[in-house]
Amino acid sequence: MKIKIISAIITIITMLTQTTFIVYSEDDKPYDRSKELIGLDSAKEENYGLSGSDARYYSEIPVSSFEVSNLSPDIVTDLDYTDWWYSEWDDCRYIFLPVTADRDSIVITYSADDTIYLNGQPVKSGETTSLLSDDDIFQITVGDKDCGKLKVMQSHIGCIYLSTSHGGTDALDKNCNITETGTTIMLNADGSTEYSGAYEKLTAHGNSSWDYSKKKPYNLKLPQKENLYGMGKAKKWTLLANYLDHSMLRNKLTEEMCKAAGMECVMDSVFVDIYADGSYRGTYQLYERVQIQKNRINIRDLEEVTEKLNSRDLNEYAQKVVGADSAGEYKENSYKYYDIPNNPDDVTGGYLLQFQQWNI
Repeated sequence: MKIKIISAIITIITMLTQTTFIVYSEDDKPYDRSKELIGLDSAKEENYGLSGSDARYYSEIPVSSFEVSNLSPDIVTDLDYTDWWYSEWDDCRYIFLPVTADRDSIVITYSADDTIYLNGQPVKSGETTSLLSDDDIFQITVGDKDCGKLKVMQSHIGCIYLSTSHGGTDALDKNCNITETGTTIMLNADGSTEYSGAYEKLTAHGNSSWDYSKKKPYNLKLPQKENLYGMGKAKKWTLLANYLDHSMLRNKLTEEMCKAAGMECVMDSVFVDIYADGSYRGTYQLYERVQIQKNRINIRDLEEVTEKLNSRDLNEYAQKVVGADSAGEYKENSYKYYDIPNNPDDVTGGYLLQFQQWNI
């Protein structure tokens, strides 16, 4: 009896920690994180000589670009670079370095109205410098103009560089229907290469999580099966943003609890830093996709059996919707399906069922 109770508790915890419930009326809007911006501190406002919740003293400075490169010196690539990032919350700029970066040999390239100085030291654009190894916080000046602080942070986990072929991740973030292609390099914390080459697809992940997240989650598909970070060979992967979980531990904790309880088919994940088209995107959780496969959910692959009986990929056949206006509408008693010409005689087993709540 105790075992059944413990199992039930773990199941409930899993559901609560892996699912975000958002319930609000039509007139309400989700919480606006911009409310946390600087300017609410009266002492800071007095120091700046400004007032109002939207006060940003250093939001506009005479620097049009600032990029650091040579971030993974042990590999040959042109993807290992990133620009600095302005924080509205702190009214300063950040550089987020991957674990592989050697701060004694960083290349800084910038475009500004005058020479940039960091803590009084001139920065020569396009040249290798050890300046970023001197401190973690620098005073920025352009000529003799005060331009605020630069804070340097360096990770201790592996990283993934992504290069897109079309509109970039900014365009994808604005339009979830876009499919990107490109190249990627995936590195371990020790600098060794986990994967280097093309990826077939970078697409939007999630429904409500995509809509409310400013830090977007993605699906990543490789051209062939790869064993990424020891999680087993597969083509399809997910990059979870964990936008609402500031600790970034909720999903990982649940995953480890389920493993410790002996639950089957628990998805594996690792934390990685994402750099896309020269922009630091944050720490993501690279997850296995929930799919029928030997290294994931090892049950009969009915889809594979069905595909062998037909001339095209299954997703190329017409999708039909019953009880709703479109496939994207979740409505009570509605369902959608692909009209496949040839079906196996034996259709038992090989099913994954997804529970979709109407208000998410």
